[in-house]
Amino acid sequence: MSLPDNPKVLFVDDDPNILESFRRTFRNHLDFDTAESGQTALMMLRERGPFAVIVSDQRMPQMTGIALLREVHKAFPDIVRIMLTGNADQQTAIDAVNGGHIHRFLTKPCPPATILNAVQEGLRIWTQLQTEHELLEGTLSGSIRVMTEVLATIHPATADQNQRILRMMRHVVKSLRLNHTWQYEIAAMLSQIGCIVLDADLLAKVHAGYDLNEDETRHVHAHPEIGARLIRHLPRLEAAADMIARQLTPLGERLELPLADLTPAEIGGHILQAAVLIDLSMRRGRPYKEAVEHLHGRAKGIRRDVLDALQNLRLESAVLEKKPVRMKDLRVGQLLADDVLASNGITLAVKGQVISDLMLERIRAFDQGVGLREPFLIMVPTAAAPSDPQSFTANQ
Repeated sequence: MSLPDNPKVLFVDDDPNILESFRRTFRNHLDFDTAESGQTALMMLRERGPFAVIVSDQRMPQMTGIALLREVHKAFPDIVRIMLTGNADQQTAIDAVNGGHIHRFLTKPCPPATILNAVQEGLRIWTQLQTEHELLEGTLSGSIRVMTEVLATIHPATADQNQRILRMMRHVVKSLRLNHTWQYEIAAMLSQIGCIVLDADLLAKVHAGYDLNEDETRHVHAHPEIGARLIRHLPRLEAAADMIARQLTPLGERLELPLADLTPAEIGGHILQAAVLIDLSMRRGRPYKEAVEHLHGRAKGIRRDVLDALQNLRLESAVLEKKPVRMKDLRVGQLLADDVLASNGITLAVKGQVISDLMLERIRAFDQGVGLREPFLIMVPTAAAPSDPQSFTANQ
């Protein structure tokens, strides 16, 4: 994300004369828009953003400044909020600070230089906050990538499972119009990271769909909390960690509550639970549609709105064909149609997995050491492949 050269400001006042004075005074100093009501301001924030600072009057018909700034805080928490009002009693100031989470409280009449200084300070705060977000998001992205590639290297089949779970999570989140989609996606991407502590033979039984004994089941059911503990050390991933921890926890008596009454952790954990059960059914030989219908008919502990959303997803591959390639032609993002084996029989990657950077480096290292069994088989779209945005693509 690149920051705008001139972050925008929004002035809100029901008096057109005051807004006109703002236009005359600040047109050479700020990039700004004006709105004559709280409703119009919210519409402009959604449709003409991003805005960095909002300056609002308090006494306006239909929606007060405090009510407006409260809504701005909910929907656009990064916007710096400033109250400019002639109603300077103490209770108004307290309500503005507590309800609208404002940065500055200015009283009318206010010198233009004071308003300009407050706005410019707000612009500096917003710019610093966006810079910190960029740095944090870059750090998070790199950390998540490392964790998923380490898991794919240790347990290759788990990476394939992650892809299917991520596809299901994205679809349900979009269908149910959930907010903060990135938290749900990260929870799906890292949902199986706790499997890093499981024995390879046990995980192989899980991915083959075999029944587990009581001791094996106990070990497998411990992985969500282990994964959650791993990522709670990363900033801003607390919600995703809670979702991961709850992926095997039934909603119980909260199952029938409206979606709005559930926490994001409950919703995300529940979607993960449905995705894991469907994936298990697929690994036991059922096609995706049949796996969803099977769960729909038997699982009383899964929300109907989640299952209804999953029924509309196409998880089957696009029309693909197998193509043999040699080591020099292996690329990041390719979909394997068969296992990649070293010459001594060690499995380096499994059928259905997408080649990652770390995986490719590992395969190259074996190629330079013990050698590989070539050629490899990858899946490529045929000329007749449908252009379905829900179909699998290697870059998804």
